Amino acid sequence: MNSQMTNILATSIIGLFFTRPAFFIFTLVLFRQNVKSNRSSILLSSIFMSIVSLIVHYTFLESFMSLIMLTAVVCCSYFFFTWNLSHSLLLSVISVVLFALLESVLYVIESQIQGVRFIQAAQKYKGYHGVIMGFAHLLLSWLLSKKRIGFTFISPRKRTLRKRQNHHNNDAILLFAVLYLSSLSLTLFHFEEFIVINLVLLIPTLFIIVRKLYMKEQEEG
Repeated sequence: MNSQMTNILATSIIGLFFTRPAFFIFTLVLFRQNVKSNRSSILLSSIFMSIVSLIVHYTFLESFMSLIMLTAVVCCSYFFFTWNLSHSLLLSVISVVLFALLESVLYVIESQIQGVRFIQAAQKYKGYHGVIMGFAHLLLSWLLSKKRIGFTFISPRKRTLRKRQNHHNNDAILLFAVLYLSSLSLTLFHFEEFIVINLVLLIPTLFIIVRKLYMKEQEEG
């Protein structure tokens, strides 16, 4: 496995299991929502975002990266976290803007400490930036939680009501599965060397789909 493939694989794994979950944890804390009760939604959203990112990075869609990723966050907020559409739009815009600001601040800090050997060595690996962003989000989440700072316009009661009324998670899972199969077909057809990334994503994807369908069957039974 060459160094480029190693970096791509490392970036995908770090993004899937650390950077994106940290982003959604930060979003939940920022909007004063319970993190523990949304664990499955965090995992499902992280995999969904990883698939979208994979498709965007290796197609002509890369020019529209910002818009597509914002739309993906809105989809995660609406389908997986079950917020209503207006809350999902507002929440997503605020979270993505804060993400961009945080990323800019970290780039400025990194540019000021270029002389540090550890930083120079770490920057050779693409996964380095994802690790830094993940830790930054977790640190901010901890600070917000300790200081009880955040937005409170999302009513837990209304969200619970929508969650009970919304039994269309199978539609979201179907969309999720189609996107995964699309990314798998895309990488097989154009980028055979990236098939390992899809195989890494395949196991948790199948697990979540089977688990969700089983839970749905239990609820209907």
